[in-house]
Amino acid sequence: IISRTFTVVVNPVNQAPTLNALANVTINENAGLQTVNLSGITSGATNENQTLTITASSGNTSLIPTPAVTYTSPNTTGSIRFTPVANAYGSATVTVTVNDGGTSNNIVSRAFTVTVNQVNAAPTITGITNQVIAMDSVTAAIPFTIADAETAAASLTVSGSSDNPTLVQTAGIVFGGSNGNRTVPVTPETGQTGVANITVTVSDGTDTASSVFQLTVRQRPAAPGNLRIASTAP
Repeated sequence: IISRTFTVVVNPVNQAPTLNALANVTINENAGLQTVNLSGITSGATNENQTLTITASSGNTSLIPTPAVTYTSPNTTGSIRFTPVANAYGSATVTVTVNDGGTSNNIVSRAFTVTVNQVNAAPTITGITNQVIAMDSVTAAIPFTIADAETAAASLTVSGSSDNPTLVQTAGIVFGGSNGNRTVPVTPETGQTGVANITVTVSDGTDTASSVFQLTVRQRPAAPGNLRIASTAP
């Protein structure tokens, strides 16, 4: 018998960390703060006790800013949080990366898509002050401002109505101005007095907004009668 011996050296190899897949997210425009839970976070092997770090990034920061990460090693769960940019819509790829600090084979990444659906925002209109005029007269061109997040102000439509057509008919409510700066002079019916609530409505074709003001039409004071001026001598 003759025997020979040799040594087998098994070098340690870093096992890649783990992170469960992440589902895509679909939300509406201006949806507010979002939280995505993370699970299945490990160092990749039971005999590896590395300190794990998690980072997150957004492929479209004009829609989804860089998410904030909440995680403490060696927990198997964590979360990321983000708030979509106001009035923005579209899609962004968010990537979450786990790093175990090893020199190689030390990273695992999971990506998911955030889709932000556009939601039409209602237009806006400023308040209009109440008006008092005399019978058989016309209001001044009352100013107000309109705007919309998606539609140019010049493309918005305005309309008016009265809850007292005996005093003010729809035809007596006309509009002037341009773009976001509009005016509304109101012409009451001849010989009528009283109070009417005038509603001014702006529309973007889908949604509307309204401003209501009160118009009071008063009787003209009677002309003074004959006057006699007494002597002004001291």
